[in-house]
Amino acid sequence: MTTSNASRRDWLFDRQRGRCYLCSGVMLRPAPLHGKAPIPDDVATRDHVLPRSAKAKGEPALILLACRRCNVEKGAAAPTLTQVEFAQQVHREWIEAKRETDALEREAKAKDRAHRVRQAVFDEHLKAGKKRRRKRKRFAHAMQAERGAR
Repeated sequence: MTTSNASRRDWLFDRQRGRCYLCSGVMLRPAPLHGKAPIPDDVATRDHVLPRSAKAKGEPALILLACRRCNVEKGAAAPTLTQVEFAQQVHREWIEAKRETDALEREAKAKDRAHRVRQAVFDEHLKAGKKRRRKRKRFAHAMQAERGAR
């Protein structure tokens, strides 16, 4: 995971598909000026499901995005078991989706690499064929010149 707070929020936003984990409300990303717009603090906040005041570690599975209103209302309240289970479920689903995406990317790269190798072999074969044809032509011209010289 990257280091800046904005990029962490982006990562969490993508992982949760832009929904608050407490109220399931959609958090809208602002319109981008160039590329992907960062998620501002007033739209989404990172919520530690197990509050930091309870000396909880910042484990990625237990940090979720919540809309500012829900996060302020929750405060440092202890989470319900369903909130913790939900956080872990979201993280597991995201990890599985990431693995599938990575596997598809690796497969596509392997196919591309195999295609490039086949293309290179084919190109070499064509070059070799052209060289043989040139040699045959030169030989035929030499034979005609030799016959013409006699």
